[in-house]
Amino acid sequence: MTGVDTARAAAETGAWQDVLAALDNAGEHSDEAVELRATALYATGDLEGCLAAWERLHARLAASGDREGSARAAAMTALILLIDTGLMAPVRSWTARAERVLGEVSPGRVHAMLAMIRTYERFLSGDLEGSREQAAAAIALGEEHDVMPTVVIGNVAQARLLVLEETSRPVCERSTRRVPSCSPTRSIR
Repeated sequence: MTGVDTARAAAETGAWQDVLAALDNAGEHSDEAVELRATALYATGDLEGCLAAWERLHARLAASGDREGSARAAAMTALILLIDTGLMAPVRSWTARAERVLGEVSPGRVHAMLAMIRTYERFLSGDLEGSREQAAAAIALGEEHDVMPTVVIGNVAQARLLVLEETSRPVCERSTRRVPSCSPTRSIR
């Protein structure tokens, strides 16, 4: 059993410290090992180590010509930055990098991830229409390419947008029954 095999088995049970130990003991540096390390570092609270691992994997895959793998690593970097920092500039930078790397690659799983990330990047930036468009894309691409997390997150975003739309309207407009104080013909005595 290789270090990656041991690490993979530990990851399946959520034993993240064991994943790191297995990779360290075996001196594993394959692409799969780097991804397992990034995941384990995130799970153990090492945000900087996790981001460094995803960035390293992105660079390695880009250098080898693996456009989809490189774009996926860039998308994972953007996703973690979005979730854990909320800093939009680096999120935008990493999503743009992933999109550049993909170029004219036919839409697939990574495109679904990018639409999901852009959904909340746009939402948190106040571009509700852009968020709505990206949520629809995340759902459609996720369904087409069997990426259920993007479908779920896209649907949650759409629900949040509906709630936000509804709560931003004046109470008089939201009510399904007539509210006397909202009626322009009724005077208050």
